[in-house]
Amino acid sequence: MSKVPWTSEELAKLTQLTEKYRENKQNVNWDQVSKHIQSRTASQCKSYYANILKKQLNVEIRQNHMWNYIEILALWTYSVIYKQDFAMIHDRFMPKFTVKQLTSQYQQILRNQKQIIKTFNLLNTDPSHRAALEQRFQAALEALVGVFQEIEADRHQNSEPSGREERQVPDRLFRNRCVESVFRGLRC
Repeated sequence: MSKVPWTSEELAKLTQLTEKYRENKQNVNWDQVSKHIQSRTASQCKSYYANILKKQLNVEIRQNHMWNYIEILALWTYSVIYKQDFAMIHDRFMPKFTVKQLTSQYQQILRNQKQIIKTFNLLNTDPSHRAALEQRFQAALEALVGVFQEIEADRHQNSEPSGREERQVPDRLFRNRCVESVFRGLRC
């Protein structure tokens, strides 16, 4: 195990071996990669590739990004469905964010959960804010439907059994009922 900076030869080898040992277009066999780079462990190879090389290859990764509510909603939904597997969420759905950014934002969501509930309850009682909140909530539900469609498409593409009969995407009437029930403090 080496703490020496990566050489250009190691970088070239890592890039070449990563492509060679990539399984099913996503997963890389890091043990095989590390066997060919004797001075590095499998976790070092994976970490360096994920944190350094992938940033260089993907200039789209967002730095110091203000998260909007649709991205937060998508992250929360993915983390609930995929049990906080942020590496998989990053690879499949949110490649513009690093795994560390996703994890950090999820922790922030959990810390802010009580404040969000208080805000919704406050806005729910003030009629002047109802229309604006209703419009935002409607947009959030539209985004959530899009997230679920994306998840279902990914499941079909990767042929993962969903473990239940396929659910139909909620129609406009159902979404409107959800909005109304949220404003009344009920669950849909």
